[in-house]
Amino acid sequence: MGAGRLVSDAAALEDAVRDLRVVDATSEAEAIAIVSRAESLKAALGAVQARATATFERLRTEAERERGVPEAARGRGVAHEIGLARRESPSRAARHVALARALVTDLPRTLRQMEDGTVGEWKASVVEKETAFLEPDKRREVDALIAEELPSLGDGQAGTLARHHAQRLDESGAAELTARNAEERGVWLRPGPVGMAHLTALLPIPEASRMRARLREAAAREVGSGRAGGRTLNQVEADTLVAWVDGGGAGDGAASAAARRGVDLTLVMTDETFLGGDEPGRIPGHGPIPASLARRMLTPEQAADVELRRLWIHPETGSVTKTDSRSRVLSPRLRNLVLVRDDVCATPYCGQPIVDSDHVKRHADGGATSVVNSSGLCRSCNLAKEAAGWEHARDGTTLTVRTPTGQVHSSDSGYLSRLDRAVGGARDPVAPSDDEATAPTDGTHPA
Repeated sequence: MGAGRLVSDAAALEDAVRDLRVVDATSEAEAIAIVSRAESLKAALGAVQARATATFERLRTEAERERGVPEAARGRGVAHEIGLARRESPSRAARHVALARALVTDLPRTLRQMEDGTVGEWKASVVEKETAFLEPDKRREVDALIAEELPSLGDGQAGTLARHHAQRLDESGAAELTARNAEERGVWLRPGPVGMAHLTALLPIPEASRMRARLREAAAREVGSGRAGGRTLNQVEADTLVAWVDGGGAGDGAASAAARRGVDLTLVMTDETFLGGDEPGRIPGHGPIPASLARRMLTPEQAADVELRRLWIHPETGSVTKTDSRSRVLSPRLRNLVLVRDDVCATPYCGQPIVDSDHVKRHADGGATSVVNSSGLCRSCNLAKEAAGWEHARDGTTLTVRTPTGQVHSSDSGYLSRLDRAVGGARDPVAPSDDEATAPTDGTHPA
């Protein structure tokens, strides 16, 4: 019986929650078990809310239809009442209403997984958002295709998987959505922490990826040259952006030159995509893009100042080509293979951008400097794994993490490479040699 079926009415629900208030733990393992179980219950309660919300909307619109309310005016106050019940704004409540409607009608497997406590409300909302442009039958097809892997994926990975299948099933719809979204491009300023502000730009992904790569390259060169003056990589990136917008460089010729140089950009695509099919392409760290957009990025006009790198993934196992090195640090090209394989931080459910490509088995303990003994991790997870009691183990595309309290969680980036049967680009098909040992310049470090 799923967690969502443990309660049958509002009174029983309140009693169940009241009982949880007195639960206390006597050990670390017990405390973690309570946290985990509570998360499952939250997911199940989200399913309860979703079903009740969808029922409320249906009953209200049916009643208004019977009263002769015009169709365009039916359900006008639904989001406002749901918002009051949830103590949220009407705009936020409207998103919950849309999610509830989609779960009940088009995403039944995702809803059942919420009821079972294995998929949370936010992850379900990510799936709903990524499939919103599909017709109901295709949306239900995506729901079925992702069901097996959904519980084990982080929120961002779930979005990547759902987006891939949605774009594959309706490439023309995805292309139209891309064109409509491009019309919404713009720049916004909003308040940040004291004395700071957030400057946000919404851009088409080719331009955004190119700008991000240029900023990162310029900042890395500044830090690597010793001219950063104690500033972090992120701080130098921010200062460089300001300098470029103001019309100058980042304070020296190297950064200005980086602004003018072409950039490396890895584009993952199948032969089917390259030859005109509907299989989406992928930019590691950004996720799937419609096949038509991937092909446009290969045209001379789009690729004039971008080096598109070709890599290869085993068509059956999904493993990145094995390229070992005798160095104790990963070369930039080996690191790129790890980035393509893992896409985002490999720690289960994390989903943050990869900063470090680190050994799974420490070099000091005999671990090889190779793709198969490396994981792409965010800085926080890389530091956490060095704490006492943490263990990482890799088997192909699967990373297994054991915590100090004995929890075992796994993530499998193979869902990406099973989608990416081959990796395209086109200028440099040569894989890194076994003895390539160039030290990285982007902040990676050995274990």
